[in-house]
Amino acid sequence: MMKTIAKEKPIVYSCSGCSSIAQMANYIAVKLDRKGIAEMSCIAGVGGNVKAITRTALSGRKLITIDGCPLACSKACLYNHDKKPDLYFELTEFGVSKNMHQDFNPAEADLVFEKIESLIHNWQEKKIPEVYTGVKKLFFKKQAIQPAYIAGTGITVKEVTDKKQLHSFIGFPYQLYKDNKYYIPQLKKDVIATFDKIKNPAFEFCEVRYWLAYKGDKVVGRIAAIINKAFIEKWKSKYMRFGWMDFEEDEKIAKVLLEQVERWAK
Repeated sequence: MMKTIAKEKPIVYSCSGCSSIAQMANYIAVKLDRKGIAEMSCIAGVGGNVKAITRTALSGRKLITIDGCPLACSKACLYNHDKKPDLYFELTEFGVSKNMHQDFNPAEADLVFEKIESLIHNWQEKKIPEVYTGVKKLFFKKQAIQPAYIAGTGITVKEVTDKKQLHSFIGFPYQLYKDNKYYIPQLKKDVIATFDKIKNPAFEFCEVRYWLAYKGDKVVGRIAAIINKAFIEKWKSKYMRFGWMDFEEDEKIAKVLLEQVERWAK
């Protein structure tokens, strides 16, 4: 009986490098195993093509993969065997920072574990079909993990992850400033082209995130954050800039938006 139950569990793989975020990924995977939510297997064995371990990965059981950062080493190991995880989590998308030669924060790890545990439960109950977080343009459903409700402000910050939200992001200033006689709007087609990853060559070397601030269902602010990887590589200086920041006349909105890009940059 126990063997049958074990086979029904999904398999979980995790990153386990020396950084704080890699060790947090491993900690969460181990905790999923110990709580009986998933059965942890060895991603190093998959990457090293160890036959017995690779057979487990190719057995047809559901696969959960937890990577720490956008390098996505665990997922890459599976891809080498033409396998895609059914659930994929990248901890940087939960706002976790990557620090070399440091331990992770146990309290933060337990909070992230609770979110992942809940998402796995909802997936198993078929409340959500799949969960992907990360930058590889996979099945991207970060709303299931975020939004972040900022206690005491009535403000919710959501990352833009679909076309509808991007439309709201682009259109927000036109609505916000429509009664301002000094506002000269840009041609919308030019603005749309700026945010088009095909038309704007900057996307080839820049990583970009957009966020919207809400009060209830109403958009009350927006902000974008940009990391220019070409600049960093050339000048050896870590640098993030933000822009496209507009908000209703409420300093709390500005504060939570700026805090959001700061968390992401770290």
